[in-house]
Amino acid sequence: MAATLTKASEVLEVKAGEGVELSPTAALVAGVKPVAISATEGNNIEWGNWERAFLVIEHTTAAEKECEVTAGDSPPALRKGLGTLKVKMAEKTLQIILIESARHLSEGGLVKLKWTAGTTGKVSVVHIKRG
Repeated sequence: MAATLTKASEVLEVKAGEGVELSPTAALVAGVKPVAISATEGNNIEWGNWERAFLVIEHTTAAEKECEVTAGDSPPALRKGLGTLKVKMAEKTLQIILIESARHLSEGGLVKLKWTAGTTGKVSVVHIKRG
């Protein structure tokens, strides 16, 4: 089974100075297109023409888990030397992680996510519109 793919067309675009509303229950809201976390296969994000974006993770596991955003390929990821980004997620939280093409973009145009075994929840992507 292949990793779950979030297409660039499914990413929420936010203009500079705008925000994304989060519900009081720490759930994702309208406009964001979440996909299920695939702890066994990982998740891939089809990168659009952006420099940076945010992962919005609705972590529903009743235990601390970890998200890994793998280092990309150089080129195009000229900052891949910074390595894989590992973020610990407390149980049942909403996590926002900044990702960037210069560090995480693979040669195939994807950003690849890996999860600790047993991680559950949803992940979506929000990018900031230029200009």
